[in-house]
Parts: sequence; C-alpha cells; structure tokens
Amino acid sequence: MKFCSDMNIFVSVFTIFFGMGSWIAVNAVFIELPIFVNHLPEGWNLPSYLSVVVQIANIGPVVYTVWNTLRPEGSHERVFVFLIVSSSSFAVLLLAFLWKETSKIGGEDHSTALLVLTFILSFSACMSSVVFLPFMSRLKVKYMAPFFVGMGLSGLLPSLISFAQGVGRTECRNSSQFNAVTNESFYKVQEVFQSPKIPVKYFYFVIYTLMLISGISFALLNFLPYCKTEHININDTLSQKHQSNEENQDNLMGIRNENGKVKKSLCIKNNIIYLIVLVWINALLNGVLLSVQSYACLPYGKEFYHYFVTGSKIVDPVAGFLNFFIVVKSGKGIGCLTITGSVFATYIVVMAAMSPTPAFLESSYGGILVVSKDLSYKTE
Repeated sequence: MKFCSDMNIFVSVFTIFFGMGSWIAVNAVFIELPIFVNHLPEGWNLPSYLSVVVQIANIGPVVYTVWNTLRPEGSHERVFVFLIVSSSSFAVLLLAFLWKETSKIGGEDHSTALLVLTFILSFSACMSSVVFLPFMSRLKVKYMAPFFVGMGLSGLLPSLISFAQGVGRTECRNSSQFNAVTNESFYKVQEVFQSPKIPVKYFYFVIYTLMLISGISFALLNFLPYCKTEHININDTLSQKHQSNEENQDNLMGIRNENGKVKKSLCIKNNIIYLIVLVWINALLNGVLLSVQSYACLPYGKEFYHYFVTGSKIVDPVAGFLNFFIVVKSGKGIGCLTITGSVFATYIVVMAAMSPTPAFLESSYGGILVVSKDLSYKTE
C-alpha cells in the first residue's frame, strides 16, 4: 500500500514504532516521579539523583564511538540496536517489580534498584541517539519523518497513560487526633495521597509491551523482504548524499563570497556558535530543569508538579510536529528563540531557589506560570 509520495504505509508504521523505542523507557521513569517521591526515601530530592544518573549515562555514545574506532570494518549499528532494545525491555520489566526496593548506603536508605535500572535505561537511550540514525540510513530518506514522529511518541504515550493513571492526585481529609496532655480530641486537616488508578507495576507492563513492539518493528524493518524493498544501496548513494549534505549546509549558512565559494572562516565560526547554543539548550533542558523541577513546583501543590512532568513530555512531539511547517533557519531567529527560552528557564530556576516560598505562593497563578514557562521553553 502506497501513500504520500510513494511512501509505504506499513514500513512507515514499523518505522514509527521503531523510533518510539528510543526514549520511551526513560520518559516513563520521569513520568512516574509524582508517585516515586511519595514512596521512596529520597523524597523530592529524587529528581536530582535521577538527573545525575542520566548525565553519567551519556558515556554510552562514547562507548559506541570507541567501538567503531577500534572496529572500523563492517557495520555494527544493527547489533547495537538489538542490544539497546533488549536491555531496555528487560530493565523496564524489572522496574515493574523492583522500583520500591531500597538498600542502605552510607547509613541511609536509597532507591538502589530504581537508580541502577534508570542508569541502564539512560545508557541505552543515549546510545540510541547515535545508533538508530545510522540504521535509518539504510532506508529511503522519506522514512526519516515517520522515525521522528515515533521519537515524539516516546514522550507522548507515557504522558497519556499517566493522565489516565491519575498520578499525583491528593485530597484533604479531616482526621481526629487525641492530645494526651490536655486529654482533649481535636480535628486536623491532612493531605492524603491517592493511589493511582493504574498501579505502577501495570504502567510499566504497558511500557514493556511498547518496547517489545519497537523491537519487533526493528526486526521486521531489518529482515522482512517486504520492508527490504524500501532499503537503499549505501555504497552507491554515499558519495551523492555526502555532496548533497555539503550543499545543504552551505546554503543553510548562507556565507558564500562573490565567486560563490564558501568562506571557511565564517563557516567554522558559525558552527562553533551553533554548537555552543546546542550545548546550552541541552544543559538547561536535560540537566538544570530536570534537577530543580520538583523544587519549583512542589510549593504550588503536587498536581502542578504532575502537570509539569506530563505536559513537558506531550509538548515535545507537538513541537516536533510544528517543525514540519515552521522551520527557523536564520541566525537571528535561532538567537531570539534561545534568549526567550533562557529567560523562561531562568524564571523556573529562580522559583526553585526561592522554594519553599516562591512568588505567587498563595495564588494558583504561580503554579500556572511555572508550568507554562516550562512548556514554552520546551516548545522553543
């Protein structure tokens, strides 16, 4: 079946499911934070611990790079994709049973099972960023769009399940208490954490099923003769693609002199600037904001924290979808978006620093501002 410029619909669906397996397991960990912080010993410090674990797991791409350097002959991405999907699936299955398990380290209880399994998931997810794309180069270039749609679903699907799960819901109840000193009873309003409609174990069973679907889709794309008809001959097209990439980069930079030749010094300068911007954005998005999000949202209530976590995963695929229609290529446009996003991120960091008494604490607008600024930053 063909559609959309001779694109095979079944291969497209398999590609979407394959891309979905990239970060869905890690996103599923952070989605459940409103539950974890109420049951695990780290409490509201847990997001900071998990952020450090994810950053350490960035050693994954380094491992893959060293492997390719030591073993330059042949193609290894298919083996690594299989290892990534299988190890992530097994870790998610273990997480369903072991997420509450703790052990003493330095005389204090820590969520060792959650932290170790999150490291395995993060290690695999970070490697997927440099392994999945080389595998996708085996398919025709028109299937890159479905692949990125699948990567967007890796955050969207856990968020939708989380909303149905009712993560982080609380209610206030009157409780009777007895004062032994005055021999009197009195009533006190207490905040009671409501159990999720879907237990954490079954939530991870669903994520495990989605990981299996991703793995099966990879196998079909790789071995099914029907899907192989959409593969390309890499050796025949490598030089053509390399030339096309150079031309596209030159056109994007827009830095040719009067003779039509690229100004190498300006090209290098722009590349350095864009790399700095990329590092800055990723540092804020995947490091700073993940670490302080609980402190920024907790004073406004656990429901705002729930919206903060789940909403950020939903807005990612939305932003990716908008990118099909709105593409910012100019340096000024990228600069304006970076500055605007940095201002929003600064507001969140300042509110976290002011915790537990941030601005607008007595008003619901405070929580709305924190959540909306986080979502705006991720959209940019």
